[in-house]
Amino acid sequence: MTDIVRQSATLAAAFPQFVLAVCSTLTVSLWNGIRKRRAMRRAMIELEALDDRALRDMGLNRSDIANAVRGEIDFR
Repeated sequence: MTDIVRQSATLAAAFPQFVLAVCSTLTVSLWNGIRKRRAMRRAMIELEALDDRALRDMGLNRSDIANAVRGEIDFR
């Protein structure tokens, strides 16, 4: 029975550290997602500001901008 009590005490002591690790991982992941979406939005705004000729020089049409920013177009 003492082993069960000892294991329970060990788990109870480790739980706050586990919760902190999960929360910090989620926060970092959320922040990285926000930064990625902001960068994608900035790229879309810059590409949308170009004229059709400049887009064509890059091999894009206006309808391709969102796909290009998301990385869904292969430029090889």
